[in-house]
Formats: sequence, structure tokens, C-alpha cells
Amino acid sequence: MQLYTKIGIGLITGVVLGAVANFADVVWLQGLLQRLEPIGTVFIRLIMMIVIPLVVASLILGTASLGDIGKLGRLGGKTVLFYLSTTAVAVTIGLLISNVVRPGSRIDPTTRDAIAATFEGDAASRLQLAEERPSVGETLLNMIPTNPFRAATQGELLPLILFSILFGAALSLVAQDRRDTVLNFFAGINDAVMVMIDWIMKLAPYAVFALVGAVVSRFGLDLLRSLAVYTLVVASGLLIHVLVTYMTLVKVLGKLNPL
Repeated sequence: MQLYTKIGIGLITGVVLGAVANFADVVWLQGLLQRLEPIGTVFIRLIMMIVIPLVVASLILGTASLGDIGKLGRLGGKTVLFYLSTTAVAVTIGLLISNVVRPGSRIDPTTRDAIAATFEGDAASRLQLAEERPSVGETLLNMIPTNPFRAATQGELLPLILFSILFGAALSLVAQDRRDTVLNFFAGINDAVMVMIDWIMKLAPYAVFALVGAVVSRFGLDLLRSLAVYTLVVASGLLIHVLVTYMTLVKVLGKLNPL
């Protein structure tokens, strides 16, 4: 059976059992589903665990493989311009669709208050973080890590990405025998992480069941409907971005048939 089929089964089973527990007020089933929720949390933490080694290894390998460091400057400039332009378009599409549809407005006030009570502490910390957002100058300075290992331990991806690119560029200028030794090391890390991803994804069907079952048993189908609308909004935005933005760029810049 394909993995996506198993995930679909886990999703549907979680919704059904969660709905039964919530609507019929089956206390023992609610307790069971909420005790299984840590399985989903474990899955999420496992995914987060491999982000840092995957990003570092793949960026160093990719940058070092360019060979001529001059290519990095030209490619980097074009990449930044492309990224900023397409991101601006993506943000505009997202804001337009979300303001028209307003997916969060469909949540029942009772469910909304229950969610607010459950996640009040986390929401407050995120609001405080948003209020303390750094200026543009501070953001640019924070991109340069004083200690890349500290950035890795704290999950600060942007400084780590900059370090990995610079390290890969410098590595491309090192003597061939020494460069190959380092590249083989990071290639081994990259391959090992890919194997770990395959292992972790085997847990996905059970994690989806645990997370969805716990959420539905706690808040009912009302929240799930709102999440479904939100999912459709995101998918619609991505589809518009692909069909309009990227296909236009492929046609205009790449001189290729978008289809």
C-alpha cells in the first residue's frame, strides 16, 4: 500500500473516531485519542530534527559543486532578485485570497474561545515576538552568525544558510584532495539524512491519525471545517501562483512552452 494511501486512511480514521468521541461525548475514547496525541508530536519533532543537517549538507554540496566562485555571484544575484520578486507576488496573492475568503471567520465562537484558552500561552509569546521584531538593519546583521554552531542549536536557519553558502564557496577553492574529503563527508551526511527521512515518513499515517483524532475529539468538526477551508485557500493560492506567475516566467524568461 502506498504511503499516501496509508496517510489518507489515518486521516479519515482520526476524523471519524474524533467526531464520535466529541459528538457522543465518549469520555474514554476522548481520553484515549488525547493520550495518543504525543505520537503526532514525536513525528513533528523528528521532522524538525533533520532540518539542520539536511540544509547544511545540501547547501554546502550545492555551492561547492559550482566550481568557479564567480558563478556564485552571478547566480546569487539573479536568485535573490527572482526570490524577492516571486515572494512579493505570492504575498499579494495570499493576502487577496485570505481577505476575500476569511477562513478563520467560520470558526464557532465557542470553539474559538476553547482554542484560545488551550493555546493562550503560546499565542502570547508569539505576539510578544512579533512586537519585538527587529529593524531591517538588525535583520541583516542577524544573518551573519557569530557562532554557526550556536545558530544550529537554536534553529536559526537564515544565519546557518549564509554560513553554509560561504563555506561551500570557500571549499570550491580548496585543493582538490582536501575538498573531496570534506565533500564526501557532507555527501555522507546528506545520504544518511535521506534514509532517516524515509524512516520518519513511515510514522506519518499514525501521526496524522493521532493529531487529527485528538483535535477533533477536543474541538469537534467545526475546527476541521475551518481547517479544510484554510487548506483550500492555501492550495488555491499555490495553484494561481504556479499557473499565472511561474508559467508566465517560464514563457517570458525561459522562452519555453509552460505546458
